Amino acid sequence: MSSNDELIERQINEKIEELRAKMIQAANEKGMNHPSVIECSKQLDECMNQLLRKKMSC
Repeated sequence: MSSNDELIERQINEKIEELRAKMIQAANEKGMNHPSVIECSKQLDECMNQLLRKKMSC
């Protein structure tokens, strides 16, 4: 794996952790079914899928 690939994976992982924390905070404040929580969840899913695709292509 190239250093560029490692950098991209690290950036995706950082984004995943950021979104996870944001989603948990929003869920605690607004409830699990609030639109902002659902939006965070969708963004988190997309980042996780992106990371999985990246790992599968190596």
